Amino acid sequence: MGLKLELLIDFEGTARWRREKAIEYPNDKRNIEAAEALERLGKDFTALVFAPATEQLRELELYLEHHDGLPMEAVGEHLRAVAFSSSPASIGDFLDALIDDLRRGSRS
Repeated sequence: MGLKLELLIDFEGTARWRREKAIEYPNDKRNIEAAEALERLGKDFTALVFAPATEQLRELELYLEHHDGLPMEAVGEHLRAVAFSSSPASIGDFLDALIDDLRRGSRS
């Protein structure tokens, strides 16, 4: 449950940050698009709390068994990329990309 909450807070926090950037840069519509996408992903992630464990959550839990928490830099990079350099269609797509990066990073 702590893992789920940790990621959810980042979704919400990054969405708020994108909304602030939208005010700062009103001509760049990507910030609003990103905020809306992050809010949607956050809601989808919240739904996972009440769903049976998904393969992605099992992968993240396995990662945490062997590491001291998630590398928040990697999580933050993925969150900031939404609607800019990535367009995950679902929370599953977002988590798949994050997990792929975690796997690559844990091999080094």
